[in-house]
Amino acid sequence: MSHDLLLSIFSPNSKEPDTINTIKGWLSIWSADNIAATTAHGIPQGPIASDFLAEAFFLPIDTQLQKKSFQYIRYVDDIRLFGRTENEVREAAIRLEQECRHAG
Repeated sequence: MSHDLLLSIFSPNSKEPDTINTIKGWLSIWSADNIAATTAHGIPQGPIASDFLAEAFFLPIDTQLQKKSFQYIRYVDDIRLFGRTENEVREAAIRLEQECRHAG
């Protein structure tokens, strides 16, 4: 997921510049193990930032996927798909990919 997209989720709703600056700070540090590592995509590793940012990004995707006939479990950005047949799981994977692409 794009960091610009993540920031755009919060920018229109935040009247406090400190909130956006905090999120930018989270996004600027990729991992607590390697503070110098940076990237423009994905969510940082670490319990507070990754949980919060993943929930913000995946909420609309979760809403769409819950309307479908397959089952899935998501923990932060790790997703498990379930189905009665291999074909059901393949179809679920395609739908998940479509929703993620639509979200950005």
